[in-house]
Amino acid sequence: MLNRQTPLSTLGEDVDKNKKTDLLAHMIQEEQWEQALVFSRTKHGCEKIADYLNAAGIETETIHGDKTQGARTKALREFKGKFVRVLVATDVAARGIDISNLPFVVNFDMPTYPNDYIHRIGRTGRAGQEGTAISLMSSDEHKFLRGIEGLLKIKIDQTSHEAFKPNDKPSGGGRGNPRSRGPRGGKPSFSRNRRSSDDKSGNSFSKPGGSSSRPSSGGGRPNTSGAGRPSYGGKPNTSGAGRPGGGAGRPVAVERKTWWQ
Repeated sequence: MLNRQTPLSTLGEDVDKNKKTDLLAHMIQEEQWEQALVFSRTKHGCEKIADYLNAAGIETETIHGDKTQGARTKALREFKGKFVRVLVATDVAARGIDISNLPFVVNFDMPTYPNDYIHRIGRTGRAGQEGTAISLMSSDEHKFLRGIEGLLKIKIDQTSHEAFKPNDKPSGGGRGNPRSRGPRGGKPSFSRNRRSSDDKSGNSFSKPGGSSSRPSSGGGRPNTSGAGRPSYGGKPNTSGAGRPGGGAGRPVAVERKTWWQ
């Protein structure tokens, strides 16, 4: 634990997750930082931060597991010699780094474990020198802060820059009324209910005698007289028997079937 008496100040910056690099570059340039050691959780994150800062005119180098030992040694030598202003590192690659008079340590990503936080910020404020440890925290990283404060038995002050504040708008905003959509973006729920009610209503029709009056599979008009019903397995009945009025003719359904045959 940090039990030494040093003028080390710790600060938490509430920031939008997508604006961390913007805020970091802003603080380095506006406050004219001489040097800073920045910690990223991943190797890819180190390179992404360095690319952004270099594009903004801030000389930056990286050290992480994908770098050769020679490349790491060169980057550390240039940082110590103040040929570069910023060194971006992962926790593993930064072990054993000893830099005197380092004014700033930045947690670009909050460490998962409180002990890693101690190791990170312990690289500034050494030997009675002033040092500042700044943690850039997005909304989903405050849970890590509580563990750090519990371990150190201190309260870390939090602040924010107006232009980089977290965006608290719901992620689903502007998409219309979510109640009008079914599960997984499907059809509106009322259409499903209507389909269900149609099925039920279709099953409710019945003859007075109790048998179903639903149309036969032939697709024609239902014949309720009981006589003269066409047989779909053979020729149509053209005698006209059983039809009202006794006239000869073919049912529409039979005519369609004969035409297709």
